[in-house]
Amino acid sequence: MWYPQLTIVDVKHGGIDQSNLSVTSEQSTKKTVALFSGGVDSFYTLLRRRTPKNEGTTLPVIGELHGILNVWGFDIPLDKEDEYREIENLLDSVSAAYGVKNHSVKTNIKQTRFSRALWGGLSHGAALAGIGHLFSNDYSELLIGSSHALPDLQRWGSHALTDPLFSSMGMTIVHDGANASRVEKTSLVAQSTYSLQKLRVCWKHGAANNCSSCPKCLRTMTTLKLLGKEKEASSFDFSNFSPKLLTTLHLQDASDVSFIDEILDLAAEYKNKEILEGLQTAKNKSKVYSTLVNVLGKLQALPFVWRYREKLIKSVLSSRTT
Repeated sequence: MWYPQLTIVDVKHGGIDQSNLSVTSEQSTKKTVALFSGGVDSFYTLLRRRTPKNEGTTLPVIGELHGILNVWGFDIPLDKEDEYREIENLLDSVSAAYGVKNHSVKTNIKQTRFSRALWGGLSHGAALAGIGHLFSNDYSELLIGSSHALPDLQRWGSHALTDPLFSSMGMTIVHDGANASRVEKTSLVAQSTYSLQKLRVCWKHGAANNCSSCPKCLRTMTTLKLLGKEKEASSFDFSNFSPKLLTTLHLQDASDVSFIDEILDLAAEYKNKEILEGLQTAKNKSKVYSTLVNVLGKLQALPFVWRYREKLIKSVLSSRTT
């Protein structure tokens, strides 16, 4: 089991009433919609099925795509309407450029009891699939972009083994892109100048634009720097980027380590010593800090001390930037 501390729930039902089953999905044209946040995974899924209009880049197309779907309330909080309007403008631009239909959904699911479940590691795949099922009258297939590649799959809420289990008679859920690592995906996206200009990987503070300083931004920028694509990637600010910044990265879990290892391999391939040293320093420091954080985490079980746990952890992590 991924999470042995959780309880298995026994689900029972009284059977299926065949007379109420809809045949709409069988009568409709088979169409595919992809969840789209504007990040590397999303653009990888999009570019493998569509190429931007008026762009000379011709990438191999593996299938059809008819629509993209974004959810307000997941990455952008509901109280940040101005930020989401920027995202909507981005989605309108992307859908027009790629010739697909754009859909947006607004949900308060993260303001309900559902938010008590671990979002990244456990529940977000179910939430994404649930949103997709709302469109089962118009589409028969939903693509959820993978985070990690086979065989280096992590315990994650969206996973190659679990996403398909959310399928129904009317909608097939596909975990898309697990054939490629994040670096390989970024390399493909880098072949499209238009996509680089629109790329959004950061949702720090619920903002619509890349902050160019958080871990997700720095990982993506480092990959693009190694690929020699920093000038084309106008959605990022490279003016303050340096390998020294990489030493401040804190790798919180196996997922973070996996992403950094991919970039380390790319840096070794391009023989970039500064980036190699910066990432390796971050990796080494993170091992020490992770040990401290784990020890502090155990304070939660101690009387009175638990209330200082979060402050201590934040203090430890903030010291990495000094």
